[in-house]
Amino acid sequence: MYALRELTGSLSVLIEMVVYCCFCNEHFSFTVLHFIKTQLETAPPHELKNIFQLLHEILVIEDPLQVERIKFAFETESGLILMHHSNHVDSSRCYQCVKFLVTLAQKCPTAKDYFK
Repeated sequence: MYALRELTGSLSVLIEMVVYCCFCNEHFSFTVLHFIKTQLETAPPHELKNIFQLLHEILVIEDPLQVERIKFAFETESGLILMHHSNHVDSSRCYQCVKFLVTLAQKCPTAKDYFK
């Protein structure tokens, strides 16, 4: 997670590795989603791009766990409740969250159905 925040340039190999490990692996997926949530809450807004990219790639994995990952990301207590926390405090973070949700809904039919 720290590499995603602090390194610049293409991190596609790192992201591919994490996505590969998440495929059909519930424990790993939910652990990574928990770490992503922590990073999204604590990282400065200018360091969120790669973290949102990883989150997107994990949520669009088409496997039997896809719906569970999406629910975990948006419903659970440890889920991404960022917009409520950052709406009045950090408009940049809130904007990035909204942008992420729109992009996810456009590229992932399962997420789009979930949001409906």
